[in-house]
Amino acid sequence: MKILAAVLLMAAVALADPCGSCGNEVPADANFCPKCGAAKAAVSKKVEDAVKAAEEKKREFIASLESLRRAYDDSGQTQRATEIDLMIRSLEETDLGAAGGAAPAAGGRTERRSIKEANDLYESAKLYMSTINPAKRGTNFNIAIDKLREIIEKHPESDKVPDAWYSLGRCYSDGFVKRYEDAIKAYDKVSELDPNYSGDGRILAAQLVDKLGRYKEAYERYGAVIEHDANAKNVQWARERRAKLEPYK
Repeated sequence: MKILAAVLLMAAVALADPCGSCGNEVPADANFCPKCGAAKAAVSKKVEDAVKAAEEKKREFIASLESLRRAYDDSGQTQRATEIDLMIRSLEETDLGAAGGAAPAAGGRTERRSIKEANDLYESAKLYMSTINPAKRGTNFNIAIDKLREIIEKHPESDKVPDAWYSLGRCYSDGFVKRYEDAIKAYDKVSELDPNYSGDGRILAAQLVDKLGRYKEAYERYGAVIEHDANAKNVQWARERRAKLEPYK
């Protein structure tokens, strides 16, 4: 019996493949490493191909939305144009990669540090924010909000805090949540914590204020985008929209 067990063990090891991430042996019939959870090469390739196909479709959809935004803008329906632009930016920021993608890079974090609990909460929040199903989107976004708030309240020294505020802005402004004032405050908090943050918080806040009909404030906020934003597309949008808000300055 012991000899048979040894033979079976040797056969299993012979059929196993080393994990590309940690080097642990992965059984031939397994798709993921039992030690670190990394996907085997074949599974990773399948996911990679699916992500590439989805990214291509996403680019095509964004291009069609850009045409729709310009049509609304040209016809004078600025509120609808702003709403479509918010949708475009949300899509652009959605990473379809298996790991959820990296959050917008932020600068000036020398006083913050990586904290595992905060990192785990942030990754979990991103998973809930990736919900597409309309029946679950509102509920899952509110779960994400709770997790992001937990980062801010329990781990204020975490380097994920600016990211958490930015993601809160995205959650609050989602069409299934519609807490626009809270979204504006969240985006403003990002700029307060890190003026060099590379996300689109300034213009997203300006567009929300614009959407709420506070045109004088929107005019001023677009001016801040023009002055501080390094994204040429954001600056162009702000210039064009600000020019139309001249009567409200």
